[in-house]
Amino acid sequence: MNLDPFYEELETVLKESLTLLPVGGNVLDICCGKGWLTRLLFNYVRANIIGIDKDEVNIDDCCVKAGNFPIIS
Repeated sequence: MNLDPFYEELETVLKESLTLLPVGGNVLDICCGKGWLTRLLFNYVRANIIGIDKDEVNIDDCCVKAGNFPIIS
C-alpha cells in the first residue's frame, strides 16, 4: 500500500490491466527507480523482470525492498 493517493489509484488500474498481459516472458523496466512497478509486474505477470536505473541509490533501495525476489546486481 502506498501513502500517495496517486499511486493507490495507479496500482488499482494497473492490477486490472495486468491481467490482460500474457503470463511469462521477459520484461525490461527502464528507469525502474525504487522498483515499485518492477515488483508489481513480477507479482502479476510472472515474467523475468529486468529493472535498470542509472541512480545507484534507487537500485540499492529496490534490492532492499525486493524481499525474496530473484535479484542480480
